[in-house]
Amino acid sequence: MADEDTKTAAISKLIDRIPTLLVVFGILVVILGIAKGITYSNWLPILDWPSRVAAGAFGIALILMGLFGVKPAAILPKAKDYGIAITDPKPGASVVVTDVRGDIKKPLPDHYTLRVFRVYDKERFYPLRECRIDYERNEWEANGCDLGGAASGETRIFAVNIVGPDGAALIDYVRSAAQVHNPVRDALEEATKSKVASLPLIEFLGRTRDMIECDRVLVRRA
Repeated sequence: MADEDTKTAAISKLIDRIPTLLVVFGILVVILGIAKGITYSNWLPILDWPSRVAAGAFGIALILMGLFGVKPAAILPKAKDYGIAITDPKPGASVVVTDVRGDIKKPLPDHYTLRVFRVYDKERFYPLRECRIDYERNEWEANGCDLGGAASGETRIFAVNIVGPDGAALIDYVRSAAQVHNPVRDALEEATKSKVASLPLIEFLGRTRDMIECDRVLVRRA
């Protein structure tokens, strides 16, 4: 497993360097066109004007691809490689606010965290807690996960997700928006004596690529 992780990290680093390599190679091609190729021992001469122009144009194209082209997608972690599972609460448990706990086989990649989401119908979700991970015991825990304003007996889901930098940025934005919205909502409800809508949940299609679900448990509100 360690060899697999090393190989994956090496491939990821190589992919990240492709844009830089394109720029460097493009500059070299442009220099070859300007310098009429490599004339030493007639190894790679580029003497005629059309060939020199073509070399320069090709080099510039490579530079532009490296600077502005679509960057290669990073290799994302796979949920099955980390053995992340929810052990508590048990399926069907009656809860309101509870600690969510589970197992994990090995450390997460750099810049990734483990988080618990509350999942609604149509796979809409809201981020609840970042998990504390004890790698010595191969365990994780998220304290005080609230099932939300469901009616007694209504079912909802706690899901544990590996979350990368893009997902963390989305979660931070959602929380910042709620901090601004909620006091205004509460004041408006007090003033108008009527219900004001909360912020919309995150839709399934709105999740980032580095939000990777590992396990879920269906529970009931007590």
